[in-house]
Amino acid sequence: MKNGKKPKLKKNQKYSKDILIEIALKNKEHFTTTLEWNKFAKENNLPQATTYYTYFGPWSECFYEIFGIKKPKRKKYTKAVLSKIALAHKKHFTTTTAWNKHAKENRLPQSTTFSLKYGSWGESLNEIFGVNNSDRKKSYPKEELKLIALTNKEFFTTSSTWNRFAKDNDLPRASTFCRAFGSWTNLVEELTDNYSNAKNGASRDKLRKIALKYQNYFSTANEWDAFAIENNLPSASSYISAFGSWKESLRAIMGKYEDPKVRCLEDDE
Repeated sequence: MKNGKKPKLKKNQKYSKDILIEIALKNKEHFTTTLEWNKFAKENNLPQATTYYTYFGPWSECFYEIFGIKKPKRKKYTKAVLSKIALAHKKHFTTTTAWNKHAKENRLPQSTTFSLKYGSWGESLNEIFGVNNSDRKKSYPKEELKLIALTNKEFFTTSSTWNRFAKDNDLPRASTFCRAFGSWTNLVEELTDNYSNAKNGASRDKLRKIALKYQNYFSTANEWDAFAIENNLPSASSYISAFGSWKESLRAIMGKYEDPKVRCLEDDE
C-alpha cells in the first residue's frame, strides 16, 4: 500500500493483490497454515487460501511475499519427544488423516511435524515403529481418500491445484488418487453424489447462464478460477459441485470436454 492509502478495487473486482496483503497482515495470527486460514476465513467471510494461490503461487511463497519471512515453524520437537508421543498414542499413529484428527483433539503435533523431523510420514513410521512404509502410495484405502477429498473439496478442482495444496499439508498427491480410482475424472464422478448443489447458492441454470456469458474464459478450471476471482463469480468448484466434474460442466454447458491439460499428473511423492 502506498502512502498508507487503502487500495481501491477495480470495477467488478472482488480482490486485488494489495487487498489480499492487507487482509493477511490484519489477521496474521491466523495466517499460518492453509487449513487454519480457511477455517478462520470461512467464519469471517474472507478470501480462502485458493485466492492467495492464484495471486501469489504456493502458500510458502505467498507467506514470504506478504511477511518478508519464511513460513514460521511450529513448536520445535526433538525426535526423542516425538517418538514418545507417537508410542503413547500408537493406536492413532497410522495415517496422516487419522493422526491429525487425534492430534487436533488432544493438542499434539500434527503429521507435518513428524514429516519434517523424519523426512516423511513413512520414515517416521519406519523409525519409531519399525514399519516399512516406503510404498506409501498404495496404502490409502479408497474410503480414506474420499474423506480427504470431501474435507478439502475447495482445492479439488484440478490435479495441479490439488498437488500444491497437498504439498503444503502433507496429503496424498493427485497420482495417489489416480491409481486408486483409475483417473482424476473417475474420482470426481464417483464423489458426485456427495456434493450438494444447494451449498453453492446457485442453481445449474444460473451457473449455465454465467458460463455462457463469459464463455471465452470457460475453458480450464484454472483459467476460469483466475477470471472468477477478479469478477466475483462462482468458482470452478461450484461447477464441479453442481455438475459432478469440470469435464461434465463443459459438456453440459458448452457441449464439449475439458482441455486435455486437466489430467492426472504424475508426481514424485
